[in-house]
Order: sequence, then structure tokens, then C-alpha cells
Amino acid sequence: MTNNKKKVTIGICTYRRPEQLKELLVSIFEANDTSEFILTIAIVDNDENRSANEVASLFYNENINVIYHCEFSRNISDVRNKCIGIANDNESDYILFLDDDETISPNYFISLAKMLNQYDTDVVIGPVITCYYPQTSQWVIVSKLFERVRKKTGTILSTGNTGNALVSMALIEKVGLFNRAFGQSGGEDSEFFYRCKQHGAKLTWCDETEVFEYLSLDRANLQYAIKRGRRGGQTFSKIRKNHYSLDKKAIIITTRSIVGLFGVLASLPLIAFTGKRKGTILLVNSIARLGQIEGLFGRETKMYGE
Repeated sequence: MTNNKKKVTIGICTYRRPEQLKELLVSIFEANDTSEFILTIAIVDNDENRSANEVASLFYNENINVIYHCEFSRNISDVRNKCIGIANDNESDYILFLDDDETISPNYFISLAKMLNQYDTDVVIGPVITCYYPQTSQWVIVSKLFERVRKKTGTILSTGNTGNALVSMALIEKVGLFNRAFGQSGGEDSEFFYRCKQHGAKLTWCDETEVFEYLSLDRANLQYAIKRGRRGGQTFSKIRKNHYSLDKKAIIITTRSIVGLFGVLASLPLIAFTGKRKGTILLVNSIARLGQIEGLFGRETKMYGE
């Protein structure tokens, strides 16, 4: 009997990472016990040269349906929305967003099935565990600058991201698609999940649905972390600024200026004296606070489409 199985489309947005995409697909096909689900994989390639097409074709004869599409728009929201469109056409109950540079844990779908059976939730967010190449600078590993906080399973979240997220298609029907205005700056997932919360959606953490992501060497540096932190701050305000009063904006400008500048000044000696092993998280968080001020005035840092 398959009528009780949940139909899930795995949405993978990809751009010029064929080898990493292949590793992700292998991890999905080799996962233990997917019997609770009817799976479809939607690969949406944002490379006009179709660099993911050959990899996708390697999996066409497997037991999970694989759909390949090339999306020419240089806007990450359009790419994600194409994944949703494929899930819609497939009459899926859920869409599972995974990044093309990740791999899933062997028991991922066992843990996901257990989560859905135990919790009434619209969204399941799981951990993305940072892994490091041998060439990675030691300070990057010790500082934990690129690592994410983990939570207890069942924790209700105020926001989410698409690195490891299962979303109900019924919720998407209410909330709408990813916002194109965030499609080059990034932060489109933050804006999407903000709207989900505005619609009363329940976002729940599942610590057992683990995915693993190797930190690419070109991103394993302080400059990239600062750029990402700044963009995160800008996005935070861009999402919310239309709901802020003038008084609220004035308070944000004042407090973020003081806290942000103090944090930057406090972090610099720590970074200098410890060889970046300490102080980098404080610096990036402080830059993010200053980025919130920029976001109020419409300033944004592009992360995609360049």
C-alpha cells in the first residue's frame, strides 16, 4: 500500500558543482529505508551551460524519479520557485530543500518519518554540519566561525533557512513563492520563513535529520564571513522595515550603531592577539548589526547573479 506514504519532492538548486551534486545524489539513493515516502528529485540548474545535466542523467534509471530543468534567470528565488513548480506538478505533500554541496546522513529519511509522525508541524528544519578540508586554516576550525547552532528536537523556531528544510506544500499555497526582490542579495529564505511565521506556521527543529557540508576553501576566510554577516543584517531590516515606525527605526539606528561599533572595536585586539582563533564571531555579529542600519536605507550586498 502506498496511499499513506508522503509524497516529497527534493528540490536541489545547483550552479556549477557537478561533482558535489553527484555526491549529494549518491547519499540520497544510498539512504536507509525511504519506505515512508514517495520521492522525486528536482534538479534545477542555474548554469546556462547545463553543467548538472550529465550528472542528473546518471540517475535517470534509478528507483527515484529524477527531473532536470535548466533555469536561465540569474535570480535564486526563480530557481527555488521552479523547484516548487515541479513539486506542485508532482502533487507533492512536501518539498525538501537541500543544497548542492551537501550530503545527507544515512538515516535521514528514517528520522524525518519519525519526526512527521510525532510532531504536527508545517516545516521541519534540520542541522547543517560544517566539515573541513585538510587545507583549511586552523583558525577557521578553532574559531567555529562557520558552524551553526544545534537545538533540541521539537524546538519551535522563529525562522529557518533552505539548507535543510522540509516545507508543507499546503503552507506554500497560503504563503506564496520566494520573493524575487531577494533573489540576488540572498536572504530569500529568511524572508520566506518570516512570511511563514506571519501566517501562523509552525517551524520545528529536528536534530536527527543531519546533513553535512564541506566549507569550500574560497569561503574559508574572514572576508567572506564579514560579507555574509553584513548581508544578513541588511536582509533582517529589509524584511521588517515596512512594519517599523519612525521611532522604531530611530531606536534601531542608535542601538545598532553603539553595539555594533563597540563590538568591532572589542573584537580587533582579540583577533590580533589570538591569530583569529577568538574574536571573529564577535566581529561578524557586530558587522551584522551595522548591516541592519544599512538595510533600513535599502543598501544591499549581492551574493548571487553576478
